[in-house]
Amino acid sequence: MKLLSREEALQKCKKHWLWVAKTGQNKSDYPFEDKKPDSSCYACEYSHQNDWNFCNKNCIIPWPEGCCVAEKSPFKAYCDAKANSNEKKEAALAIAALCDKGLAQIKIKK
Repeated sequence: MKLLSREEALQKCKKHWLWVAKTGQNKSDYPFEDKKPDSSCYACEYSHQNDWNFCNKNCIIPWPEGCCVAEKSPFKAYCDAKANSNEKKEAALAIAALCDKGLAQIKIKK
């Protein structure tokens, strides 16, 4: 996979999670444009491309508790929800909104 900029990774991540919310399909079923990113996640791919072991503290998505697998994380809610449920779709939309928040932070810095 080509190297991603922070902004590009967040844009692709947002698009990915909006697709998950719209279709109700699993995040790993997304029709990736090129090679599937690490963990089927563009934010994880960005972290790995920058030689960060695991993204936890370095994730480009501004998770409320600092990590996607934290107890109150929308990603954990997504993983815990039943397939095709409203809870799963709502969690996917919450992740897309966090990608928007990360993109807004980039624009502020420019």
